[in-house]
Amino acid sequence: MIVDMQGVSPTPAGLHHMECDLLAQTNGYAAVWFGRGSTALYYAFEASKRGAGGHSKGEILIPATACSCIANMACLAGMAPRFLDIDPMTGFAALNALQTRHSHQMKAFVYIHLYGGCADLSTFQRYCAAHGMLLIEDAAQAIGAHASDGGPAGRAGDFVLYSFGRSKMFDTGGALLIARAPYLLDALLEAIEARPLPAMHPCRRAELAIGYRDLQRALLAQYHNVGQTDLPATFARLRPQYDSLYLEPFIFSERLPAMWPMLNTYLERRMEKAARYHSILESGPWRIIDTWRESGACWRYSLLLDDGGLSVKMAEALRREGFNASNLFWPLNVLFQPEDACPAAEDFGRRILNLWVDETVDVVHVEACARSLRALALNR
Repeated sequence: MIVDMQGVSPTPAGLHHMECDLLAQTNGYAAVWFGRGSTALYYAFEASKRGAGGHSKGEILIPATACSCIANMACLAGMAPRFLDIDPMTGFAALNALQTRHSHQMKAFVYIHLYGGCADLSTFQRYCAAHGMLLIEDAAQAIGAHASDGGPAGRAGDFVLYSFGRSKMFDTGGALLIARAPYLLDALLEAIEARPLPAMHPCRRAELAIGYRDLQRALLAQYHNVGQTDLPATFARLRPQYDSLYLEPFIFSERLPAMWPMLNTYLERRMEKAARYHSILESGPWRIIDTWRESGACWRYSLLLDDGGLSVKMAEALRREGFNASNLFWPLNVLFQPEDACPAAEDFGRRILNLWVDETVDVVHVEACARSLRALALNR
């Protein structure tokens, strides 16, 4: 099924093979296509309320190290985003933090396979089931990844998200939400019927996207340089202006089914580039996050700088030299719920530096970027 401006429609024939592959990998019941991953998450959050007749607002539990659109979608669904701390070695959600933060108000927990790594979610799956929470598995950065036991990303969640938007494993547009059981699909379809997608001109959506990107960068700079101050209140006033940015209809692109058979080839190319970064940057004033070496999928080559005061400066210096680098995965609790203390995520967010391995760069670019970063580290 797809969700477009007309509501729910049959899946285009060109996507049947890809859809069947992912349903088989995840042992899923049904698949629903949306315009972007945030749209899929919004309706998954709405579906998480259906068990209480759609009237219980509740809370969504999210790792503090995550894309802000996840928390935005919780707010849009009328739910409170709450945050748990992470494993400082990987950036993944930590089970003990989930156990500590859990409350009876929580309707769902979002687990993110970060940077291409893939965790075994069996313990999270059991905990969520025992406490009446949906497990929403976000595999947007880990399509094609495998856990240590060989199982694929996406095999544990009640809902499983794959995204193919800008900056994901391959950029074709669209997102797929897999429901693991009939009752979950029913709840999802009820949510879609209750709130159809709003109409928006693509140019307006592009303008909003640029504005939201610039807002995040400005707030990130203030967070790094000044501290928390009144960031939550400022962000709470501005955030609703961008709500409609995230609700997007699915538009079929032939590129998506055309690229799907090439997934393993794209993953191999990413791994080759990550290995080239690793050969140059294996030692230095940083720690490498190398979960990609086990999972077989690398979304970004990621490292944590020893000096957290340098991540922004180094990212900006690399961008000035024409290299792709970012440090935007900073702790969401700072903006949404400062009372949810997440010290490991806050330290992680100050030190993270991500380098590209996608199709926009080649091995020559990767090697030049790595050498430039090493020179910046030596001359800091």
